[in-house]
Amino acid sequence: TPGLTPRPISISIVNSVSSSIGPFEVIVCLLLNPKLRNGPNLIAGRIFFEPKNSAAGARRIHVVDLDGAFSGEVRNFSAIERVIKNTSAKVEVGGGIRTEREAEKVLALGAEYVILGTSLLVGDTKASAPHATDPKAAQPLARILADRFRGRVLAGLDHRDGVLASRGWVESTGVSLRDAAARVAAWGILESIITSIPSDGALSGLSGDYIRRVSSEIPIRWIVSGGVRDIEDIRLLARLALPNISGVIVGKALYEKKLDLRDALSVGR
Repeated sequence: TPGLTPRPISISIVNSVSSSIGPFEVIVCLLLNPKLRNGPNLIAGRIFFEPKNSAAGARRIHVVDLDGAFSGEVRNFSAIERVIKNTSAKVEVGGGIRTEREAEKVLALGAEYVILGTSLLVGDTKASAPHATDPKAAQPLARILADRFRGRVLAGLDHRDGVLASRGWVESTGVSLRDAAARVAAWGILESIITSIPSDGALSGLSGDYIRRVSSEIPIRWIVSGGVRDIEDIRLLARLALPNISGVIVGKALYEKKLDLRDALSVGR
């Protein structure tokens, strides 16, 4: 972000930036995992805090707490807060948000949105000893938060071959992508991030057939995630011009320098 003072950072980060391009946004992923201290993620972390580099012009940042995704609880609150305080961009946060209290805390830090994955399908299992007859205890967290924080809850629908996975992608839920999308729409969640797990981080390129098929089955606005390889994928989305695609997430293509963010942000303008 312009004017942001570079500072050393010990967490692993991948840039995250977004800007309007025609009908959708380019959103660049930022990963938090303090256990990964070497390799391209750390380099990208330095780039994120460099004002003249990839974060310039950021409007929306997609933050994923990798530790939280696997452990089942948010682990990197301080890093999340640091990102929020050092950018004027809107920040969305996911990874391990599986209780109402954690969601409240993330939003209180200044995040614009919380992203819910596993918790879409289960109740708030860490709520303090709810009474057995309490109807809230049996409701999925997503529905509770959608009621409390209208417009600030996103659904993270990560799938393999149309079946949702959970807990850092290691467990299959048996729930179809189509059914899950219909369910969250009924709860009042109006936007989802749909990730094709085999494509994520693979630089395999986007499939127009896949995107058209998902768009025809999903009753809400969705953000394309997984597989972006280069500027041609961004141009593909612009050509498709599907009205319910609200954005696309890019990450590895940027930090491996296969995609120039400025080029991506110029598409459709």
